[in-house]
Amino acid sequence: MKKYWTKSELDNQWILSDEELSCINSKAKLHRLTYAIKMRFFSIYGYFPESTSDISYDVICFIASQINNIATLLKKDNWRSRSSQLHNNEIREFYGYKKFNSSYWSDIEKYLKTNSFIQAESNAQIEQAVYIYLKEKKIEPPAKSIIIRTIRSLQIKFEAEFFAGCAGYISNKGKRSIRKIIKYQNEETILSILRKNPGKVSDKTISEEIKKIELLRDT
Repeated sequence: MKKYWTKSELDNQWILSDEELSCINSKAKLHRLTYAIKMRFFSIYGYFPESTSDISYDVICFIASQINNIATLLKKDNWRSRSSQLHNNEIREFYGYKKFNSSYWSDIEKYLKTNSFIQAESNAQIEQAVYIYLKEKKIEPPAKSIIIRTIRSLQIKFEAEFFAGCAGYISNKGKRSIRKIIKYQNEETILSILRKNPGKVSDKTISEEIKKIELLRDT
């Protein structure tokens, strides 16, 4: 979460609905602010904040003002207590979410194969894609460390399958050419030479680019 929010941003995302307020006001006053923040945060992001440090002070004050509470009460609440975990269950049910099950990874893998892996997206983009997918399915995501570790494993699996499939379409001569391109000679590969930036046009750079073409021809 970002640290600073404008008034219009707070109004657009952090206003509590009548239904949310009714649920919040049924709790003990000591827990109301924590409950309200968790509730609105979960509604926006699809998962719970881990601690108060995950919440912008702008957001804390804005929500506190809606329930006639004071921001300092947030520090007195134990986010790891049994009652806090029960509150999480209530909020999850309020929005119709399910807890994550390891069996969901099969569908997530299919989604990532067709939407992220094939596009060679960055790790951050893939992680975000998982959160978006789970939010759309109303499934609370597992811990971030589990998501990161599983994504890496699925990426390795996808790449192994992808290149194995590609290899089936390449002739033996083609495979020998690829090995030659990636084989080190004098501390560099033909591939690394081909990838070098040509730089500004000059007799020297033109000569170097011609050598690249000759390398491709002879490979």
